[in-house]
Amino acid sequence: MTTLLADGDESMWPRLQKMVRGLLAISERNGDEIRFPTYRWAPALKPEWFNGANAPEKWQGYRYALLTSLARYAELTQDPAGVELALGLARYYMRHGDVPPDGRFVANTHSGGVLPTTVGIARLGIWTGDAEMVAWANRVYLWVCDNTPEFGFLRDRLGLEGFFASTCETCGLADLVHLALILTEAGVGDYWDDIERIARNQLLENQYRDAATIRRLYPGIDDRVLDMMCGGFECAAYPNRLLTWVGVEGCCIGGGLRALYLAWRGSIRDDADETYVHMNFSRVTPLIQVIGHEPWQGRMDVRAYAPRRVHLRVPGYAALDQVQTLIDGQAVTVTWNGRYVTFELAAGQIATRLYSLPESSRTYTIADQTYQGRWRGNTMLEIQPAGEGYPIYQRQALLNEDGSARLICPGCRMGWQRCPFCGNVAKSRCRQQTVHRFFKSAYTDFSNRCTVCCPSLTILQTAFAASLRQAVRPVKKVETLHEWHRFGDRWAGCHVGRPYQRAGRRWHPDYVSGSDRPWLAGRGG
Repeated sequence: MTTLLADGDESMWPRLQKMVRGLLAISERNGDEIRFPTYRWAPALKPEWFNGANAPEKWQGYRYALLTSLARYAELTQDPAGVELALGLARYYMRHGDVPPDGRFVANTHSGGVLPTTVGIARLGIWTGDAEMVAWANRVYLWVCDNTPEFGFLRDRLGLEGFFASTCETCGLADLVHLALILTEAGVGDYWDDIERIARNQLLENQYRDAATIRRLYPGIDDRVLDMMCGGFECAAYPNRLLTWVGVEGCCIGGGLRALYLAWRGSIRDDADETYVHMNFSRVTPLIQVIGHEPWQGRMDVRAYAPRRVHLRVPGYAALDQVQTLIDGQAVTVTWNGRYVTFELAAGQIATRLYSLPESSRTYTIADQTYQGRWRGNTMLEIQPAGEGYPIYQRQALLNEDGSARLICPGCRMGWQRCPFCGNVAKSRCRQQTVHRFFKSAYTDFSNRCTVCCPSLTILQTAFAASLRQAVRPVKKVETLHEWHRFGDRWAGCHVGRPYQRAGRRWHPDYVSGSDRPWLAGRGG
C-alpha cells in the first residue's frame, strides 16, 4: 500500500489482490459475516490455534487487526473481493468480537487488536455510509478516552490486571490518534484537542532520545545497538519513566512514525481557496506557513503564500471572548464559526491569533499510583513523583516563558544556547549536522531566521527525524537533504514543504490531485 501510494508502482496491484484472495480462501462465511477460524494459519491447522489461551491471541481482535490496512485497500481500490472481505470481517467482529454493544470493552487495546480493528471499522463505515459502524467505532473511542488521562497515557490492558495494565504502548497511541483523526475529519466528533494533547505529551515522551541515560542503564550496550535505539519508541512506558520492562523490545518504531505523521498531516487541510488549521503545530504547505508558539506563548502566526481564506481553530481550553486577532500586527475584526476564527489574507500577509495560556495542576491515579501533573495549555510540563532510571516529562526548561533556558538538542544531546536574534534557544556545536541542515533549510520564521532555535516550533518534525535516523541507519547512511526527503516520503509520507517543491521533488499524494496520480484513476483514490 505504501509503495503504491508514494510511488505509483503498478506491480503492487496483483500482489495486493493475490493477498486479499488468499485471505478470503482461508476464511469462513456465515450470511453477511466473514471470520477467521484460527488466529494463525498453515496448511495443517493445530487445535490450539482455534482458541488462544493467552493474551494477545486470546482476543478476537488479534485476528482482525489487519482491518486498519484492509479497509484502506477497499476504499482505495474498490476491489470487490477486498470490499467483501473487509465488510464481512467488520460485521463479524462488531457482533461477536471483544467489544460489547456499548463499546465498554475489557481487553488489550493494541496487542489484542481492539483499536486497530476499530480504526478499520470506522474507515469502512464512513466510506460506505454505514451509520451503525461509525457509531460503534465512536463508542469505542469515547470509552477509551474515558479511561485515558488527558496526556495520553493509554494503558495496554484496559480494565485488566498485571504488568501491562500499568504501561502505555506507542503502537496503541498511534491507533488512538488514527481513530480520532478519522472520526474528526468525518465530522463525527471534535477530537482535535485529544490528538494534540496525545502528540505533544505521551507520544513525544515515549521516544528514546537520551543516549547518555540509555548508556548509563545498559553500560555494556554496543554502539550500533545504541544508535538504532535512539529515535525508537517505548512499548511499555510508565507515566513517569521509560525502559520499565526487562531489556528493550523496540517494536514501536512503526507506530511512533505513523502517529507523528498523522498528527502532522491532520494539523492542516488545504482546499482550493481556503485552509483550515486545526492544531497548534508548526507546518509548511505549498499555500501557507504556520508557526505555533505553544507552550511558551498562546500564539499562532500564519503567513499566506497566495490569497487565502484561513480558518484557525482556538484550543478548547481558551476563552473565545479573550482571543485577539491581528493581520500584519494590526488588530482586525474577524468572523467566527464555532471555535474557528476566519481571516481573509492576501499573499504575504501574516495573521496572528493570541489567546490565554493557562497553567494548572492535575492529579491522576493510574494502576493504584497517584501522580501530579503540571500543565501549560495543552502541554504537560512535568509529572511527580519523578521517574527513576529513564525519567520523562523533564520539561522544566519550558517553564521559562520565552524558552531561553538551556535545552538539549534531540539530535545529538548537545546543548542549545539562547539565540541572540530571536531570544529563544539556538544550537551551538552539534555532531548531527545533517539533522540541523534538514530543518534549517525547511523551516525559517518570518524574518528568515532558522526556527531550529525554537525547538517547540518543530516538535513533530524533530521527533520524526530522530525516528527516521533510527529507521535509515541499518540500511544506508543518509548524508544529504534530498535523501532525507526521499526516505521521509517513502517510509512515512512526510516531507517538510516548500524547499522540497523548489528542489523539483514530487509532492506526497496528500498534496496533489487525483489527476496527478494516474495509477489511482478509476480506483477510488
